[in-house]
Amino acid sequence: GAAAGEGCEEKEGEILGEMVRSVSDGEVRVRNAAAEALGAMAAARGVGVWEVSGMQLLELVKESIAMDDEQRNISAKVALAESTAGGLVKQTELVHDTEGWRALDSALLALHRLIAALGPALPPADPILSAVIDVALDATAEHPNRFVRETALLMIATVVDVTFGKAGDAAASAFVDRIAPAVAHGLEDNWSQVRHAASVVARNMLAVAGPPERMSEATRDWLLPRVCLNRHYVAEGVRVYSQETWRSTVAGYGRVYLRQSMRVVMPFYVSQTQAANHAVREAACESIAEVATRLEPDVMVDHVDEMVSALLDAFKDESWPVRDCACKACGEIVESFPAQVEATGKLAELVDLWVRHLADNIPSVRADTAAALARATAVYPASHPICGSAALAAHCTAGLAALNEQTRDSTRYGGLSSGTRFGVAYRAARDNDADLHTEKTLYSCGSLAPKLRRGGGCMDHGFARATEAWERADGAVRLWGRLSGLRSSPSPSAAAAAAAAAALLPAVLAMIESACGGGFAHAPYLLETAWKEFAAATRVGAVGAAEV
Repeated sequence: GAAAGEGCEEKEGEILGEMVRSVSDGEVRVRNAAAEALGAMAAARGVGVWEVSGMQLLELVKESIAMDDEQRNISAKVALAESTAGGLVKQTELVHDTEGWRALDSALLALHRLIAALGPALPPADPILSAVIDVALDATAEHPNRFVRETALLMIATVVDVTFGKAGDAAASAFVDRIAPAVAHGLEDNWSQVRHAASVVARNMLAVAGPPERMSEATRDWLLPRVCLNRHYVAEGVRVYSQETWRSTVAGYGRVYLRQSMRVVMPFYVSQTQAANHAVREAACESIAEVATRLEPDVMVDHVDEMVSALLDAFKDESWPVRDCACKACGEIVESFPAQVEATGKLAELVDLWVRHLADNIPSVRADTAAALARATAVYPASHPICGSAALAAHCTAGLAALNEQTRDSTRYGGLSSGTRFGVAYRAARDNDADLHTEKTLYSCGSLAPKLRRGGGCMDHGFARATEAWERADGAVRLWGRLSGLRSSPSPSAAAAAAAAAALLPAVLAMIESACGGGFAHAPYLLETAWKEFAAATRVGAVGAAEV
């Protein structure tokens, strides 16, 4: 009877205490299993489990966060000694930002599981929950460990969903306003997992606080520009999730918001073109191009100067995908705002970058540069000194003639330092170089490689070696093909460009004949490009049998 019941309760208390202690176990699998077990216990036994274990877990979190670097170093060494049991010995004082935090991540995970299991049974005003939220928000914005930031964000997502789950409720709206700055910080995080966790929170916030147009202006400005940019982020999970969020919760209001809030959106996009992460810079270039071409011209016309300035810096980036996106975005902006771009005084610099990138070592950059130049020349008079058809025809002629300078030992991607630093050849050249692996910054992912450098001002990282003559010819024939393709355009400027391309046909045929003679290793690549462009020009009627 009663004695047996008391015995069961006592036993449950002992088991619960052991679960909480196991959250601090030296083995991560044990810690995570204990967190899952606590969640299962809460689902079965209710709020009493939270009342017993919640404060203990909160104190464990606070204790771990409060550790300074010296204490964390000691903790990491103890954990390593326990896990290796006299085997491997740590030979360095260096501690990753993923080490030495004791049970911080697991304790946050345990709290997350408890909150998810209890759901609405845990009132928003619960003092332990309020303290947990405060700690989680601080960790989200400031903690150096990416796993801690991710777990904290996922816990906040659950709080929003299950604790403040009534759409339009005043308490839910107030909570959303409170957490918006921290979530925005997560939406900009350098790590994709953290960015994805913040995206989960953002979707929950948009669902709980009602339609975006009913949210406070400050919260909209924290969330929507970042969700919008993440629709272009390179990590597929973040990108697809953000696209789904935009469609499902923002929907038709998105365009309205962007029109009304460009004063907030554009400075954010521009700031992201200077981010440390090259993938973020790439997404920012795509985002700028999107609003420049899809919103009404009267909304964007006042932002042309800042868009062009930001994209010019991105055009000098060490990462070729960033340069490629900037190249295309500049072409689209020039096409939409030719007079405004010229008024900035930056058109000459832009065309110079385009012409140089016709010889870029990445084929897609050469192709997109040719397309951008064709877009630009179609909106300026044929006699324009910088971007008219005559000026571009001269660049094209010089590039085609450059093939005569090609040596036999041509290279493709040779000396490549402006692209991604991965691959067998690159690794083999670095692995045994002690200078490259001594006294260097150790990043939390374990990589010794620095981030790809962003461009800006006079710093142009786009070219790390002299261009090959065959690459200049490749870019020139691509430009010829794009100019030929303007033949069907009703624009007088486009017609003049097509006529200029037709006049270049003998030079193109001479270049093809020279490449067919071989003599250099990469002639097949050049010929492939030439015949593809020739076929495209023939299809639009720019080349006829009689001319050939």
